[in-house]
Amino acid sequence: RLERALKVGANAVVDASAGDPVAKVKELTEGRGARFVIAAFGSGKVNEQAVQMLDQAGRFMIFAAAYPPTPLTIDPNTIHHKEIVISGTNGKDANDLRLAAKMISQRMINVAPAIEAVMPFKELTSALDIASRGDTYRVVVKMD
Repeated sequence: RLERALKVGANAVVDASAGDPVAKVKELTEGRGARFVIAAFGSGKVNEQAVQMLDQAGRFMIFAAAYPPTPLTIDPNTIHHKEIVISGTNGKDANDLRLAAKMISQRMINVAPAIEAVMPFKELTSALDIASRGDTYRVVVKMD
C-alpha cells in the first residue's frame, strides 16, 4: 500500500513498522509535523501518535474504530496551545456515496490506480477471494 500511495501521487510515505512514525513525519516536514493526519487503523497507539505528529493548527481525523475501545488520552493544553482539531467519520453517508459515484462517472477523479483487478460477475467467488487477501487493495466486479 505504501508503494501504491507513491504511485498515485503521495510525496512521501511512512512505514510505521520500520521505526518511529512520529520522528519520521517530523523529519520529512523539517520539524513542523503533519498538517493533516488520518488514522485508518483503530488503535489507541496510532491515535496518540497521530496527535503527536501534528503541526500547529493541524487536523486529525479518526477513520477507524478501535476494538476493544481505547480511550484517547490527550492533555487539553496540547489542543489549546497547538490549536489542533480532532474529528471522526465513518464514511457511510449516502450523500458521500452519491458524490463519489458522480465524481467517478464524470472522471473528475481517477480511481484506476486503486483497482487491483476487474472481474466479471460470473467469477464473483474468485473476486471475493482476491479482495479478501491482505495484499489486494480494491477489486471491481462488472455486472455484465
